[in-house]
Amino acid sequence: MEDFESPVRTIGHIYDGKEVVNRHTCDVKERNLTAFNIDYLMMGVGGDDSWGARTHPEYTIPAKNYEYAFRIVPIQKNDDPDKLGRVKIQNK
Repeated sequence: MEDFESPVRTIGHIYDGKEVVNRHTCDVKERNLTAFNIDYLMMGVGGDDSWGARTHPEYTIPAKNYEYAFRIVPIQKNDDPDKLGRVKIQNK
């Protein structure tokens, strides 16, 4: 994630003597690495302006304990991903 966003988050452009850098996909260096994030929920990105307005309540995530599961399986050429995605995961 550090390839895409500055290591510090701030409203200003200088934080602790370092310039805050906004990066773009063209700034990412090629690596011998594949990474992905699996998120359960995603909160809205902001309110009605870019000056710190809070996210509207209907787009926030309430503070509580959440649980979810995911499964990663190889898919073969003739597999039906939609059908495989509907197979119920058994709790262990």
